[in-house]
Amino acid sequence: MNRPPPDSTPIDLCALILYDNYQIKSAGTSYKNYEKLSEAMGKKAISYEEYKYWFEKYSKQRERDDLPKPDIRGCILSDVINGKTAEKSIDNLCKAFKYHKIDKEDHDYWFKRFENGDLFNQVKFSKLPEDLITEIVEKCDLVSFFQLRNVSHSLRSIVDHTKPPITHIIVECGGNHVSFKLNNQILVYFTDRKGVDLSKVYFKHLCKFEGDDYTKIAFNYLEMLLKNPKLQLNFLQVEIRNDISKKSFPIFRDLLTSLSHKIHVEHFFLSVPKYEDITTVVKCMKPGTLERLIVFGCKGGELSNIDELIETEQWKQAKLFSYENLLDTSIEHFFHFNEFYINIVSMSIEDVLNLSHALSNSPNFESCRVKVKRYDQEAVMNALRLDQGCFSELFPNLLFYLYPNSIEIADI
Repeated sequence: MNRPPPDSTPIDLCALILYDNYQIKSAGTSYKNYEKLSEAMGKKAISYEEYKYWFEKYSKQRERDDLPKPDIRGCILSDVINGKTAEKSIDNLCKAFKYHKIDKEDHDYWFKRFENGDLFNQVKFSKLPEDLITEIVEKCDLVSFFQLRNVSHSLRSIVDHTKPPITHIIVECGGNHVSFKLNNQILVYFTDRKGVDLSKVYFKHLCKFEGDDYTKIAFNYLEMLLKNPKLQLNFLQVEIRNDISKKSFPIFRDLLTSLSHKIHVEHFFLSVPKYEDITTVVKCMKPGTLERLIVFGCKGGELSNIDELIETEQWKQAKLFSYENLLDTSIEHFFHFNEFYINIVSMSIEDVLNLSHALSNSPNFESCRVKVKRYDQEAVMNALRLDQGCFSELFPNLLFYLYPNSIEIADI
């Protein structure tokens, strides 16, 4: 007699019977086991007579190696109901279905799920534990990371407090373009010439913004990331050119000052419209984490005064400083750096001696370049020669161009 298999989904009746058959259970004992499963799942059990028919039919297939891969979830649930350990369960299943590979991770997932009272019902994403969702988010690529924020408000909250998969950010605003890059991949690049929209999006546009303010769109992406307290950047470069500073810099400044935390960044390249803006931005970086501060392209007239910057903890704890503009300050403010590359107005003989003493006695000093606008070259050379014994071991070669550990003094 041929009949269709009973509607026992999601129980694979064939797999369950073969598993019970391996455990040398009779049709009656196997049926009682099946009844327990049906009760646990809230399903009506088929009659014993019908079950016995299928038990005898499937039992004859026990030693066949050409059977389709069994759905062992009903077998796992049976083991949980009968009090087996996970180790005993997978061992029995591997032996019962020796012609099929039983995936241990898949088995462990279902075993733990059945132990916790979850059966075959589809688990909604919103019901997943927060720590599991966090783990999923941490493994997302850049596109998925942004897209998940749009799924729900609760998921957005989790995403915004999960460490993003990003270590490099570059923002460039100038002329007729706005460029935003993450991990060296162009995310947004917009141009607008003579009223003609030549916008290009190299990544799929991930968020919806009203209007066509491309600068604002780029900074909205930046805001999503910088407001995340778990963001840890190895490299951040922000270049806001003077010709569009009236539009871009206030957005950037307001974003930074609105943060409730300091930005974790190790290497920071900064170009802002005016040298007065440097301190405002640097104060928003995390002291101690910021190691390299490289400032370029700032407009400050003939001279730049950084007296306010040198009072910050970010300055005091950094290891490298580079600034291309002419500075009107004392050389002593740079003695704590491992490396510094600066242009200053003048150096006295005393400054030169203090520089050589400080760097000779610094265990971490690597190199510096000091370009000076006004100094007495002959007097400086004589002072260095007189003081040569203090740093000859550190600088064994020439006095002016010394590598790899070097002091370089030059006119500008």
